[in-house]
Order: sequence, then C-alpha cells, then structure tokens
Amino acid sequence: MAHEPAQTLSAALRALRDGYRTELPAKIRALDAAWAAALAGEEQSAEKLRALIHNLSGSGAVFGFVEISRRAAAIERDLDALLDRGATSAAELLPLAPAIEALADTCLRYASARLTAEATSATASESIRPSSA
Repeated sequence: MAHEPAQTLSAALRALRDGYRTELPAKIRALDAAWAAALAGEEQSAEKLRALIHNLSGSGAVFGFVEISRRAAAIERDLDALLDRGATSAAELLPLAPAIEALADTCLRYASARLTAEATSATASESIRPSSA
C-alpha cells in the first residue's frame, strides 16, 4: 500500500528538521569560534561571524525554528551596521555579546529538546517491552 503524498512529505520535512536540529551544536561551536576570533581582531573574522549569523537567520525559519531566525536577524542587522562603519574592534563588537549568547542558548535549547525527546521515546519503548522473566 502506497503512502499518502502528504504523509511522505511530512515525514521528509520532519527528517530535514531533525537533521538541522542535530547540526545546531556544530553551528554554535563555529559561531563561538568566529566570535572569539572577531574579539581577538583576527583578519576577516567579523565577516565570517556575519556569514554564520546570516545562515542561521535564513535557515532557522526554513526549518521551523523561528526564534533562531528572529534572534540571528537582529544580530545580523546590528553587526551589519557596525561593519558598514568599519567597526571591528573588540570594544565595538562587545555590545553584541548578550544577543550572541542568547542565540547560542536558543540553538542549544532546541538541540537538547531533540535529545530529550529521543531519550523519552527510548525509555517509553523499553517500558512497554515484555519482561523476559
């Protein structure tokens, strides 16, 4: 029996969303590294930071994580304004720290929600197995 097209699409979208959620910790590690490099004044690091934030801004909403997109878009606007003025020193970038930390926390919260759901699902499936006694 063939699956309904809507069910197949729904399953495919769920798989893509789960894949994105799985990638969030790596995205945050890259963001943290770019942020540290930008604060250290490494060449092109502010542009790399901007690119990472831009990607989160666009991809978050695509995969249904609107809060990630909203936070990233706000940082992107502020960072663009700084970069347009040529502001790349740590002192100029540091006011973005609370927003970047909130973005990272949001991403990690979504990532950990997936891990919690998987653990709950595994525990539930174990609890309905017949005992071997």
